[in-house]
Amino acid sequence: MTPHAVRTPRLDQGDPASKRDELRGYFQATWDVYERLFDVMACDDAYLRRADPLRHPLIFYLGHTAVFFINKLILAKAVSDRVNPRF
Repeated sequence: MTPHAVRTPRLDQGDPASKRDELRGYFQATWDVYERLFDVMACDDAYLRRADPLRHPLIFYLGHTAVFFINKLILAKAVSDRVNPRF
């Protein structure tokens, strides 16, 4: 499946239930595109390497973005549980 551009949902129109569904779909579509950026890794060790000495290893960016998304979804009350509360 080829990733495609997903329009940012308008928040000033539509009923809350359908808007939640639209936002859920938007989140899933954007996350799928983001994950595909990591599909090109040649091996698992590539996640632990620094592409640039001033940047974090690539695994940081995959994890950081996931945590950012979950935190925003919790703030929006779209989800109520953390992926792993111990983390």
